[in-house]
Amino acid sequence: MKLSDLKDILPLASQLGAKAEIYVTYGKSMELIVSNQKIESLNRNNSQGVGVRALVGDKMGFAFSTELSKESIEATLRQSIENAKVTAPDKFNILPVGSRIKQEDSLQEEITFEEKLEKVMLAEKVAREYDPRILKVQRSAYGDATSDVMIVSTEGVEAEYQSSYFQSYVIALAEEESQREEGFAFDVVRSFDKMNFRDIGEEAADKAVSMLGARPIASEKLPIILDREIAAEVLSVVAGILSARAVIKQKSLFADKVGQKVASPLVTIIDDGTMEGGISTAIVDDEGTPMQRTVLVDSGILLGYYHNSYTANRMGVTSTGNGTRYGSRSTVGCGPTNIYIQPGIANKEEMIDSLSRGLLINSVMGLHTANPISGDFSLGAAGFLIEEGKLVRPVRGITIAGNLIDLLSKVTRVGSDLRMYGSTGAPTLLVDGISVSGE
Repeated sequence: MKLSDLKDILPLASQLGAKAEIYVTYGKSMELIVSNQKIESLNRNNSQGVGVRALVGDKMGFAFSTELSKESIEATLRQSIENAKVTAPDKFNILPVGSRIKQEDSLQEEITFEEKLEKVMLAEKVAREYDPRILKVQRSAYGDATSDVMIVSTEGVEAEYQSSYFQSYVIALAEEESQREEGFAFDVVRSFDKMNFRDIGEEAADKAVSMLGARPIASEKLPIILDREIAAEVLSVVAGILSARAVIKQKSLFADKVGQKVASPLVTIIDDGTMEGGISTAIVDDEGTPMQRTVLVDSGILLGYYHNSYTANRMGVTSTGNGTRYGSRSTVGCGPTNIYIQPGIANKEEMIDSLSRGLLINSVMGLHTANPISGDFSLGAAGFLIEEGKLVRPVRGITIAGNLIDLLSKVTRVGSDLRMYGSTGAPTLLVDGISVSGE
């Protein structure tokens, strides 16, 4: 099926009194898992599908199919129109106006299976041999996916692009004096050559070994250093409630706070769908609106939210190109692209050296339980105790509690070490005065 073939179907919508959008995807993916230098599992998947939105007056309908013949897509279009007729009207429903845009992903590569197997086995081998206390490597995995997307609409959208990504992770288990600790490391990139499998194996093993002997500390209020991976995890929660959709649903603590201080002046949060090499970078979002760079929080001040066409129309602003779908079976939602905290000038070692007593947090549990409306959180955590500027010992069995806006507002240093973890990134952050519950 070509873009021109999809365009030929669109006049049917007009004949039936509707506006319409046709979204087609072709994809292929694989996952490879090794254990003890042998293939444990290998899965390959090919997929295709079409999702059709139809707008009849103020009513939006949706239908999908996995069959991509002209007859099937026409039938799916007819079904979406029928579905629209029985849905509730909403005056803010809209199909965005677009234009012709096409781009092939220059990062798409053909890598042999032998190369993939060699690299994932290398990651396992490096982790296993890192330290005698590594009991075993529970899993060393590799995966990749490519996709072709075409979007056309009666409103002028003609978009076509390809994308790809490569990912790998290692889970290592360390043991000493009957205590076991697990270490997990991963990376997701747009180019196979950017993946350092040796580093992934070493990082997983180091995380496991370094936490051996961990125990709680007494309850107190301490400055904490959020490792950049943990800062990115916190940002992933914040990102979800910077969505205009969350605000409209009254499920965001950032509602009615545009123009107000929501973080430290050192904190700037950016969503950038144009980031070079970004996992979520594309020429358009999932409804054909060009992606863009959007500053959401600038030096602690909330400038706005990210939008798809519906939320933008409802709030009287312009879409930021954040219309998202989870495949052709999904209608359009509103999600971040490549979102990150802008790096500062501090380095992690200086942050540690500056503390007479504090914690370096490298693991949290329960972030999904943070209240999106109040921002309150209580998280299981682990990391390292800092005394007189030195990492003294590993810590586990503690809880850190607070409020998301309060935490962001207490950031006193921002590292220069920004790293993207998939489509979310952050540098190391130093946060003042967080309640820690322990022994």
